[in-house]
Amino acid sequence: MSVYETAVKIIKPFAQVYHRLETRGVENIPADGTGFVIAANHTNWFGWDAMMISASMPDRKIKWVAWSDPEKMPGWHKQVVAFDCIVHNKKMKFPYEQISSEVSGGGVVGMFPEGSNNTVFDWYRLRPFIPGCVKLAAMAGAPILPVSVAGVEEASPLFWIGEADGEAPSELFALPALFPTKVTVRIGNPIDVKLRPEQIEDKDALRTETEKIRTAVLQLLQNDRPKAYAQ
Repeated sequence: MSVYETAVKIIKPFAQVYHRLETRGVENIPADGTGFVIAANHTNWFGWDAMMISASMPDRKIKWVAWSDPEKMPGWHKQVVAFDCIVHNKKMKFPYEQISSEVSGGGVVGMFPEGSNNTVFDWYRLRPFIPGCVKLAAMAGAPILPVSVAGVEEASPLFWIGEADGEAPSELFALPALFPTKVTVRIGNPIDVKLRPEQIEDKDALRTETEKIRTAVLQLLQNDRPKAYAQ
């Protein structure tokens, strides 16, 4: 049993008790053997939102796309490698081919298209989505599964985050705690990306399809956080 599978097996019952984890929309998860890309709102700085989603889909192994720089974040890098994440950073070319191959082969890849987290001053703000999720789905000929996570931002409040263009946050100030807030994961209907092959590199076409995905995630999130909004 892999580190990922062991973690999900332990975290799922813990989350069901500690966070009263509730999953809505499991009937929308594509059948086994069908690859898809998860696009979800990013609500936690140490991967707890990803684990809540993984615990909600225990029968499908999710390969999460994770930003990691082994030189700047050695501890975090060891963690994401152990969890068999797909690692990327600005020093390397984004692994579109690797990810699309994983999905077209029936695998599941998870992404947080916002690319960063929120602080307590802007909880449930949905930042602009990076078009990579749409491009990957189009390359793989697979659907995107919109997912919302509510309750994790309150569980581990983030008060300050240092950000730089083109980089993931490497400095932050958060409470070293995990509060027992209720967590709800909502899974929406799969969305087929409507792009012709020649549009995969078209920025305007990608942006249009990406906004549809963000809108779907926001609508899911507003069921649990009515004040959630798009930046």
